[in-house]
Amino acid sequence: MTLVSQAIATDEGKSAALGTRDDVADCGESRVFCTLCAADINGNNEVNGIDLAIILDKWCSSGGKDYPQADMDVSGTIDASDLAFVLDGWCACP
Repeated sequence: MTLVSQAIATDEGKSAALGTRDDVADCGESRVFCTLCAADINGNNEVNGIDLAIILDKWCSSGGKDYPQADMDVSGTIDASDLAFVLDGWCACP
């Protein structure tokens, strides 16, 4: 999950090179960009309660126009997998 947790779905972001796995969207593929702080949904360089609140607020949706990057596994729905990304990245940002 470490590699997967570093890839987020977004239309904007800082790119960074990561390795590849066949079952994981890679950096640069279809709305996927990689950041040092991938689980930081709101872009404040922290993974904290704000990001958790976004996941819970957008649960079972695509994230809409405001937070499409909350669907971090690019499954089309914000769900337990995306929650796991946030919890895995909790306090991990530089």
